[in-house]
Amino acid sequence: MIAKENQTITAEAERKEWLFENIIEGSLAGYWDWLVQEEYVYYSPTLKKMLGYHEDELEHNLEALQSKLVPEDKVRVIETFEKHISLQGMVPFEVEVRYYHKNGGIVWVMCKGQVVSWDENGHPLRMIGCHIDITDSKRAEETQRKYTKLLESKYREMEQFAFIASHDLKEPLNTLMGLTNILHKEYADKLGISGETYLDYIKQTTDRMSGLVQGLLEYCRLGGNKEREKIDTNILVTEVLKDLGLEAELSSIKVVSENLPTIYGNPTDIRLLFQNLISNAKKFSRYSENPEVRISATKKGECWQFAIKDNGIGIDPKHHGVVFNLFKRLHDQSQFEGTGIGLTHCRKIVENHHGKIWVESEKNKGATFYFTLSVNCS
Repeated sequence: MIAKENQTITAEAERKEWLFENIIEGSLAGYWDWLVQEEYVYYSPTLKKMLGYHEDELEHNLEALQSKLVPEDKVRVIETFEKHISLQGMVPFEVEVRYYHKNGGIVWVMCKGQVVSWDENGHPLRMIGCHIDITDSKRAEETQRKYTKLLESKYREMEQFAFIASHDLKEPLNTLMGLTNILHKEYADKLGISGETYLDYIKQTTDRMSGLVQGLLEYCRLGGNKEREKIDTNILVTEVLKDLGLEAELSSIKVVSENLPTIYGNPTDIRLLFQNLISNAKKFSRYSENPEVRISATKKGECWQFAIKDNGIGIDPKHHGVVFNLFKRLHDQSQFEGTGIGLTHCRKIVENHHGKIWVESEKNKGATFYFTLSVNCS
């Protein structure tokens, strides 16, 4: 009777082990079973195939597999195993390693295991685990790293070129502006009306060119300081309105600023962001019958969504996608002054703070510029 029960128990254990092994094999993970005291390791067919071997080509001992490890990775395997043993399995045995494939290539493997049986002295008796081939994902990561590094390098080159070019342009421009001012001051009355008009054209053109160059320089500098700190946007907006001459008692434009939040960001860049958007709202609503600018913020998950709304001339929806492009202007200089860089600055600032910026508007119906900034410093 007892012998029959033992046979039944043995058969059930073998059935469960067979079932477990087939589940592991079916998952495309290589399965191993190490009997520590006997120095015997069972390697499943999938594990052997992973490294390019047939079922009869790898001996069932520890050295057979360890000899295929890349040497520097072998050290990490031993360290991880010793931690697992010393803490009685409380620290998981899990490590990414490289094996040499039979054909000489490299196979990246996620190796996981667990001691499932200990003797009375706390020494391991049996350990089981699996090897998962992660070569494809590692190659994808490496490709992504290379392209990211290449893009970052090209981006730095582009910014450096723009900075040097714009910086070098300032010197001859300043000379030209200085000579024009001297001519205007000392010889305007001798040049006649036509001559004075030409000098005015030169001055206006050089002033505009100087503004473009300065804007390009500022654009290149944006994001250079990565430090983030708390910013009370109520205080910041009050200061910006003062700088722009939009205090309630002095301005003909009504500005309504709701209770705004505290956010994290680079103070200089965030100030420029609000300054550019509010300045734009002021500029394009000044000819309205009752010009008004509204500034508000709404909590959206882990972000604050800000809105700067005006009742000015608006923007045709077909131009929504290009208004943030560098040097893009929708109006003649004689109608509305500007360099076409301000909104490009805004987009770069918001993106450097991991946010988004967009516009919603219709022609002659005002415009609302939305942007998101993170609630916390992360």
